[in-house]
Amino acid sequence: MNQLRLFLLPALYAAACLLPGAAAAGEVGSDYFCGDIKKPFFRTETKPDSTARIVPGRPRAVPFEFSMPKPAGTARVFVAGESAAGLLGRGEDRLLEFLSRSFPGKKTELVNCGMPAYESRRIFAVVEEALAYRPDLLVVLSGNNETGQDFCPDFRSDLDRRARKIKTRLAGLSLPPEEAPAAVSLAVHEGRLREMATLARQKGVPLMFCTLPANLRDFPPSGYPPAGAIEDIRLAYKDPEAALRFLSRRWGPREPFSLFYSGRALDALGRKKEAREKYAAALKYDPALDRCSPERNSMIRRVAAEEGACLADLEKEFSAAAADGITGGRELADGVHWFKSYAPFVSAALGRAAARCLKTDPAGIPEPRRLLPARAAPEDFAVLLSYACAYALDHSANRARDKEAGERIVAALERLRRRDAARLGRLLADKETLRQAVLENPWNPALKRDLEKWRPSLLRAAAEMFRRAGREAEAAKAEAGLPRASNVEPPVGAGAPPERPFHAGEAEGKRLADKAVKALLAVDLKGAREFLEKSAKADPDSLETRLTACALAAKLKDAAFGEDQCGEAVYLAAYPPKHARPVPDAQAAAFFSRAVLRLETGSKEACTDLGLALKKASAAWPQAAEARSLTQQRCTGKK
Repeated sequence: MNQLRLFLLPALYAAACLLPGAAAAGEVGSDYFCGDIKKPFFRTETKPDSTARIVPGRPRAVPFEFSMPKPAGTARVFVAGESAAGLLGRGEDRLLEFLSRSFPGKKTELVNCGMPAYESRRIFAVVEEALAYRPDLLVVLSGNNETGQDFCPDFRSDLDRRARKIKTRLAGLSLPPEEAPAAVSLAVHEGRLREMATLARQKGVPLMFCTLPANLRDFPPSGYPPAGAIEDIRLAYKDPEAALRFLSRRWGPREPFSLFYSGRALDALGRKKEAREKYAAALKYDPALDRCSPERNSMIRRVAAEEGACLADLEKEFSAAAADGITGGRELADGVHWFKSYAPFVSAALGRAAARCLKTDPAGIPEPRRLLPARAAPEDFAVLLSYACAYALDHSANRARDKEAGERIVAALERLRRRDAARLGRLLADKETLRQAVLENPWNPALKRDLEKWRPSLLRAAAEMFRRAGREAEAAKAEAGLPRASNVEPPVGAGAPPERPFHAGEAEGKRLADKAVKALLAVDLKGAREFLEKSAKADPDSLETRLTACALAAKLKDAAFGEDQCGEAVYLAAYPPKHARPVPDAQAAAFFSRAVLRLETGSKEACTDLGLALKKASAAWPQAAEARSLTQQRCTGKK
């Protein structure tokens, strides 16, 4: 039942923290990410015969038990990593059987230390502990959670955040802004993998890294398409040739949704190699960094080769098994987790890789492709449905965008329609039938209870999905199921997320920012600047403070002060901290503020920022007319 236990991940935790009545889920998440990691991963209990019994020391770990010292004739394989590692369970689905082929004459034990949502910093700490038990093989699966968005309030996390921010800025000096965060993430991840390899080498433990599959074909980028892009996206379904002309021309070469739906258009035209390239590029430029990209997998292969570690190339195995070499929704339930029916296939790939690593005979371990499922398992529908509902819950928490159709919800519903259109229709039509079909897990135990909150987002996405498929009657039926009130904008404050506690420094930062505003109203610009600088020092992650400081710098025509504050605003708008509330059109506002500064200080980059502001803006952005006017007055005809 691993697949059912792990079907929801960090996005669901983030949504749970924002929703009313979800305090319990938020507390579990805070403990899990920030508190539990301070405890040893392994806990020792003394047995009556004075031997040590080792069990998990953290909640929500895969159950295991082993004794120390290790009994004679026993081989132990440790697995460390994220939720993909957790999917391997306790060796069921033939994994333990295949691994034992590398240890003839010994009893083989599997100790799975995989933890959902762990990234390489947390995984490294687990690896360090695991090596103390001298495993006969250590397998590491790491690469899907390298976002760098660690929100814990401790000093180490804060230091990591600031270091990554500085590195991203430096990378941005030589790379396009869309590439800098991924480049820094890759470098940080590579450094940690090399540290793992060094420790394993010092302990004399064979180490095997794994590349990881990602859903390229059926999992859109995170976030929302640019304003005005929806018609071009629909065109990818109705007229793929025309869509290809419009998508790249209008949205540029690095816009992830443009790349993804260009891939869809090429796929529909039978141009599979080009489609795969576009899908891979969409993943590369997806700002979430929550799937292992081809570039990251190439880095894992290179590190394994250079550090003398072994490699299980799961990405290559999945690509070879997928239709047209494009991994998609047939193999993976969401963006990264394979369906349970693919577990024997993965077990064979790992078993054969372990045999190569330990230089043993792989006889008896079948080629992975021989264990591919013949058809989708019946339970896959419920798993996929529950992902769609979880995305809808996440989407509904963003009050600024909840009237739009979430692209990941649309994609999940497309897959459900292809699997069983009649069943999907019944679920969309009847809320109680839908409630009973949804799966829950510890990450969000209230998905059934919160149905009224997320069902409108699900129905809007269903209407959009049917419309793209040319099924207008079914689209209208989905829209008819929306609560009447959901078509009316709520009054200010109604239905807003509950007040959350301030994070460290936020209260002081807000107090100082309020003083700065009072100073501005009194035309005390010097005093306002002093208060804003103190506010930014107290709370470096306040977008409001940075935008105010950016505007003040434009008024003062202070380029040095302004570039620093405006640059922070642009960064925070693009990569908001975990504790931040969603700000409507934050990126548009940040680029526009910096454009005004640059116009006032004579920078040639002002027109570029105005263009970016308009590109990032929604149709409701109140400063759009002013931005267009400035563009026409100050930028028309400029190179």
